[in-house]
Amino acid sequence: MIFSIFSPYIDQVIFDDIKGLRPSNAIQNYFNLFRNGMENLKYECHFKNPYKLIFNGKYKYIKIKNIFITFFEVLRYVKKNSNHIFIVDGTMFKYVFIFFVLNFFLKIRATLLLTDHPKNMHKNIFFSNLHIFFLKSFSFYIVLNEYISKSLNIEKKKIIYHPMIIGPKFKEEVYNLYLYGDYIFYSGGIDDLNNVRFLIKVFLASNLIKYNLIIAGKGNLLERLKKEYNQKNIVFLGEIDYKETKNLMKRATLLISLRKNNHEVTRYSFPFKIMDYISSGTPLVSSFIDSFDSEIIQKIPIISIESEEVASKSLINIVENKLQFLKAEAIKNRDYFYQKYNAEALIKKIIHFNTSND
Repeated sequence: MIFSIFSPYIDQVIFDDIKGLRPSNAIQNYFNLFRNGMENLKYECHFKNPYKLIFNGKYKYIKIKNIFITFFEVLRYVKKNSNHIFIVDGTMFKYVFIFFVLNFFLKIRATLLLTDHPKNMHKNIFFSNLHIFFLKSFSFYIVLNEYISKSLNIEKKKIIYHPMIIGPKFKEEVYNLYLYGDYIFYSGGIDDLNNVRFLIKVFLASNLIKYNLIIAGKGNLLERLKKEYNQKNIVFLGEIDYKETKNLMKRATLLISLRKNNHEVTRYSFPFKIMDYISSGTPLVSSFIDSFDSEIIQKIPIISIESEEVASKSLINIVENKLQFLKAEAIKNRDYFYQKYNAEALIKKIIHFNTSND
């Protein structure tokens, strides 16, 4: 079986953020794990990239072709390799449009991998609606949760649900370890949506004097919070290497995310931070997010964020009374979700849909 994937997010390197053009580490990790799974399973895979990646100290996105030149290149490629399974990144308007045309005139089937809602990708509502119209032409859809498929009114029989890809077990590196004693760890955006100021207040209200709070990531609140909470038991690392982030997750006492649930981003895309947390095999706690499926809700402790008092009491109870139990459960959960949501499981679903619907 041969796959052709149309997406820019398939390089081993985590791209540098240049003028805000970089996809999130987690999105890139999703694609990397997908590709690595194919390589490990000996599937032949081709990647067609709409951007040129030039290395000159940093990776940069440079558009190199207009849509018409790209269209004829894709057309030649698709006709020459008609036996391939075509997978298209649903965030890439150019390729969504091209495969809409190919399907309309040539009945070319393709599977759309949709990691976000089109209306979160465009500032202009006209282009959002156009994007939605074009993506309705695909044969099958890989989506992260039911909210996005219901919102787009996609037929259930065409949907492959795969909210995350869990990679191989984290390997703790022996270099560059951070020694912070026992610590609670947060990794992600330092902004209002991720509710980081609230998280800090909950940690301080919990008065867990044996623990430090380690925060990794960047965002528009980073410098302000560093000034407001300049104290020994709260450490801001800023943006760090992904390997170091995994190291810190692996060695943490507890991983935490108290993200707000009042934004469409949390509804239409699975919180990839939770995917990373589960992959580490470390105990975690989270606020409720609409895109969590019932299994996630059953398997990880959910903290209410209705108030600092309520959240801090929950955190104290978890740390003081449930930590040993959660350590054992975290390993079980990691192994369970790995079996269900590894790259091989997704590949098998794609093959099944594309071969059983001939």
